[in-house]
Amino acid sequence: MYEIKKEKTKPFPVLGVSKTELEKIAEFNTLEEKIAEKFWPGQVTLVLKVKDEKIRQSLCLDKKLLYVCLITNVFYHFLKSVNFW
Repeated sequence: MYEIKKEKTKPFPVLGVSKTELEKIAEFNTLEEKIAEKFWPGQVTLVLKVKDEKIRQSLCLDKKLLYVCLITNVFYHFLKSVNFW
């Protein structure tokens, strides 16, 4: 994917099926909680702290920040229909 993207300094967003799933890998502060509750699912991306060093390394993040977005129901069903997972 980085060959296509060409720039390793810009991280890929992590797509989450639910906030519960994202909480396994990232930390939400009070403000981030409120934003997530109000706007997700939707076109909002949050920058959260990564909980696990191995995840940070696997995503080639130089900082402990993770760009996450909760996918919409339409996108979720599309990914499921093409056997994405």
